[in-house]
Amino acid sequence: MTEMVAEHLVLALVGGAAGVALAQLTLGVVKQWAGNRIPRVEEVALDPAVLLFSLGVSLFVGLLLGLLPAWQLAKPDLVDALKDMTRDRGLRDSVIVNRTSCLKHCSRGVTVAVQPDNVWYANVRPEDLEEICSSHLEAGRPVERLAMPDIPWE
Repeated sequence: MTEMVAEHLVLALVGGAAGVALAQLTLGVVKQWAGNRIPRVEEVALDPAVLLFSLGVSLFVGLLLGLLPAWQLAKPDLVDALKDMTRDRGLRDSVIVNRTSCLKHCSRGVTVAVQPDNVWYANVRPEDLEEICSSHLEAGRPVERLAMPDIPWE
C-alpha cells in the first residue's frame, strides 16, 4: 500500500514540476513576444505563494489518488469469501459462485442472485454472507431483510 501511495505522490510531484517548468517557459515566451506592447511586462513573474499552493494541490491529489486504489484493494473480496464459505460448508457441488459485471441494479451495491429460487440480495456486505449461506443456501429460507423487493427482469 505504501508503494502505491509513494508512486502516486511521485507522479503528482513530477506533474506539478512539469507544470511549473511549462509556466516558466511560457512566461519567457510571452515576455519576449510582448516586448513593449504590454506595460510593465518585465514585472510579471511566478508568485511563490501560487507555487506553494500548486505544490500542496499536487501532494493532495497524489495522496488521494494513491489512497483510493489502496483502499479498494484493502476491501474484502466478497466473491472469494463466498466461494470459501460454500466450499467449507460442503456446498461446492450445489452452489456456483461467479463474479459478473453489473446485474442491472448497479446502484444497489453488491448483488447476489440465488437461482433457481430467483431471490436477489442487494447491498450485500461481508457480514451478510454467513446469514445468506446458513439461512438460504443450507436451510432454503431466503433472508428477507436483504432481498430485493423488485427482482430485475421481471
